Amino acid sequence: MRSLILTVFWMATLVAGISVRAQTPLSKLERVQLFGKEYIRLDDWAESNDFQLKWIRQDELIQVKTRYSTLRFEVDSRRAEINGIAVWLSVTVARRNGSVYISPLDLQTAVFPVLYPPRNTDEAKVTSICLDPGHGGKTRETKPARRRRRSTSSRSLKRSGNNFAAPVSPSP
Repeated sequence: MRSLILTVFWMATLVAGISVRAQTPLSKLERVQLFGKEYIRLDDWAESNDFQLKWIRQDELIQVKTRYSTLRFEVDSRRAEINGIAVWLSVTVARRNGSVYISPLDLQTAVFPVLYPPRNTDEAKVTSICLDPGHGGKTRETKPARRRRRSTSSRSLKRSGNNFAAPVSPSP
């Protein structure tokens, strides 16, 4: 019986180790100074986290992909796309000597929160929700006329049971 329990425990540990892979800490990757900013090689980061690199448009757009996530970075630009979400990075993605470089700060602040979102614990309660009435669109209520947007937002708040704080008027 004891050996059966140990075998099951060992197999569960093995399966958990295979299915869950922690991201490689950025501190273990070589840092390079380019254009007065700190960078790491994108291919080093990708390889250490089991991503595959592929040029979509040679020297312009590079894709970093796993089975579950797709990241696209425009070279010499701050624009990126993470799982279809457009993101503006703090520092330009650089290319030098055939390698693409990304700021570790951008990985920490823009990429990781989307790829590895923190779990909400039971103790943490949502206390605020921000509603944006919209800016444009095809329906009459969402056209840029401020009065229509404001009245649409007010009606939505009234329908919700008025469980929200007073609406803030749009700035002029």
